[in-house]
Amino acid sequence: MKMSDRDYIFGIIRYLRVRHLISFVITTLDFSCLYEWWEKRIPISIIEESIDSVVQKRRQRHKPIFAFTNFYYEVERNHKIYLQLQVGAEHSQGDQPDSVVRDIVVISQLIEKNADLVLAHHQDDAELSVCTQVFLRSLVPGLRTPEVERRYRLNFLISRYRKNRRTLEEVLSDE
Repeated sequence: MKMSDRDYIFGIIRYLRVRHLISFVITTLDFSCLYEWWEKRIPISIIEESIDSVVQKRRQRHKPIFAFTNFYYEVERNHKIYLQLQVGAEHSQGDQPDSVVRDIVVISQLIEKNADLVLAHHQDDAELSVCTQVFLRSLVPGLRTPEVERRYRLNFLISRYRKNRRTLEEVLSDE
């Protein structure tokens, strides 16, 4: 069963608060960090192990934890190790790297070819709008251009439709 982004993010925040009695105001940078982990499908166990490790080290040094970015490098490092360990593991045919890359290329080409149509279809998409706003707020003002926003929206939709190509084909056939 797939975990929603909301459940995933709140689960991590709750873990930090309950396990380590640490809480702080979540900034847009924190949200971007948490959302990136969800998009990468980093297992919760890796994040929890990383949080435990960083909290222990920072407490030994008497350094406070004030943001999820404090955990970013540890999570990324542990996730990289996890992925390297998974290289030799058995996968189903649908999970083969070549088929994943092929799917991404096909989806990207479909979306790029029909970009205006796909963007128009998703103009009222709440999740896309919120994620785009968070992303744009994390950029320096000079990079907040319509071109950057459009590219982010297209990349977001490529990621979403990569998981369900049939839905994209239905969107394109409806229009």
